[in-house]
Amino acid sequence: MLQSYRGQNEIALNSPLLRADGTPTAESPHFSDRLRTSAAISLQSIREAIGDGIPTYGSLIGLEIFLFLCERELQAQPVRLKDLYLELTRSQGGVRRLVRQLEGDGWIQIRPSEQDRRTHFVIPTARLRKAFAAFMSVTNG
Repeated sequence: MLQSYRGQNEIALNSPLLRADGTPTAESPHFSDRLRTSAAISLQSIREAIGDGIPTYGSLIGLEIFLFLCERELQAQPVRLKDLYLELTRSQGGVRRLVRQLEGDGWIQIRPSEQDRRTHFVIPTARLRKAFAAFMSVTNG
């Protein structure tokens, strides 16, 4: 007996790629699709719960920047601009563009280091801290 999952690739029901209810397991070629769908639904729920309070600009890069800054804020660790470029697995140009947009929209400030003028810090504004608090209340609730 065969069952098609999402109309693609016929997979035997007794296959290790399917659970008894016919949904794919982690080994299934469709698992990453389910994971992406689950992440998108979670993100949508968060967006709906706090409105337009997360400055992602409809981009995964924007979301990653937000989450990175949120994590560093919770750890009370300063963020060098270079940290964003090194830590995020995104193009430097994409990160740079969104950092400029975040700064221009008042979410962050970029300030030079007092010790080394070549180093710049990303400083969350009160507006971004408020978004962090709203995000944390939704995700921890």
